[in-house]
Amino acid sequence: MLADNKIRSFISIEIDENTKKQLAEISKKFHFIKGIKWVEPTNYHITLNFLGEIQKNLVCKISEILDDVSQRYPTFDIELTDFGFFPNQRRPKVFWIGIKNSEIIINIKKDLDELLKKNNIVFDEKPFKPHLTLGRFKEEINTIVIPENIKFNITFEVKSIHLMQSILLKQGPIYNVIYTAKLIN
Repeated sequence: MLADNKIRSFISIEIDENTKKQLAEISKKFHFIKGIKWVEPTNYHITLNFLGEIQKNLVCKISEILDDVSQRYPTFDIELTDFGFFPNQRRPKVFWIGIKNSEIIINIKKDLDELLKKNNIVFDEKPFKPHLTLGRFKEEINTIVIPENIKFNITFEVKSIHLMQSILLKQGPIYNVIYTAKLIN
């Protein structure tokens, strides 16, 4: 249980409803894989920074950081294609969809990292590989074989970045938008 003055949070790119529906259809093609807790389509997003538990009084400063970074970048398209596993296919923990031509996302992430550090805001600094999580493995599984005929390509426009609240419940997380910073049109 979090203290009243803290919230669990992350910075993300949110996915539009039409794209979420397309991703849900693709996800169903992989439901033959056993032992995965599938992400609810309403929760699909691309995490830029996991902040964890933060003091509520940091929300204003983090919002300012999002505004600063968002004004450096125009809206852009993301192409979702291919899939993979963290840490790898032999010992999977996370099943994800990849992002083609992710340079702009990597640059946004670098700018966010720089400003969060400059403002002494702690965040998860593990290596960043842009992806969208479809599911997490509940138990250890050995090598997974994926049919090669599952192909897809989804493109959607990114218009903003978001500060999100994550509320963990037994039935799964609930994500709420705390703040939205629009990219340049």
